[in-house]
Amino acid sequence: MMTVALDEALVRRPVGGPAVMAGQLRFLADMAAQPNICLREVPYAAGRHPGLATSAFTLLHFPPSNRGNE
Repeated sequence: MMTVALDEALVRRPVGGPAVMAGQLRFLADMAAQPNICLREVPYAAGRHPGLATSAFTLLHFPPSNRGNE
């Protein structure tokens, strides 16, 4: 299971025009529909999360696991 928390600004601030935003939101909706993905939105009212204090982050990709299918 992968849980993703996105800042509300990411889905509200227009970037690239309406067509680009529509595509990005459609992608998020498609990903959230997957049974192994939990997509959460952190509202503006929650304030700044301490995890946002750093400007660097790492995106990890892992190959599908065959565990449990043996």
